[in-house]
Amino acid sequence: FEKDFARAVKDFDEAFALVEDKDGSGESDHDEVKKQIVTAMGNDDYCRLLEWCGMCKHLRFDLKGALECYERCSELEPENTEILVKRAGVKMDGSNHTDADALFSDALALNPTASDALLHRANLRMLQQRVADSETDLETCIRLYPNNLLARLRLATVCMAKEDLDGAKRMLEKAEEYDPDSSEVHCYRGELHF
Repeated sequence: FEKDFARAVKDFDEAFALVEDKDGSGESDHDEVKKQIVTAMGNDDYCRLLEWCGMCKHLRFDLKGALECYERCSELEPENTEILVKRAGVKMDGSNHTDADALFSDALALNPTASDALLHRANLRMLQQRVADSETDLETCIRLYPNNLLARLRLATVCMAKEDLDGAKRMLEKAEEYDPDSSEVHCYRGELHF
């Protein structure tokens, strides 16, 4: 809330350390203490801690640590599509596109209308130079969520990649209708003119 990332990370890391190794001793009773702490927190709070710690690690490019947190969260919430998308994002950042694609597919199998899964899979498909597949994901996202600015901006980029400048222009005009004050629309329009 205060937009103080360093303090937030410190708090999440300390909370995670309390759950993972209460006194830092690593003694054999640690598993029982951890179980008691997690039980006292409840699965939802424990999962949110794992999710926030995973995000903080991901933003610091600690991909191994982020993936560990997200995978543990997925074990407790196997149908949480947001966590599957976050895991896929870590895989993408680690250049493991095959696993990322599988995780996006899993997320969309659970929820075919998951906008984040469609958006991020479209990015992956652009990285894989699967432009038509990326376009399909973005069009699906826009059909489901017509005012999704990011999907429209990304589709404008796909149009530019295909040298469909009229299509890119139409997409940016539509994006501007939904958010006339967006600096991103102007930035993308600048790229189009360039």
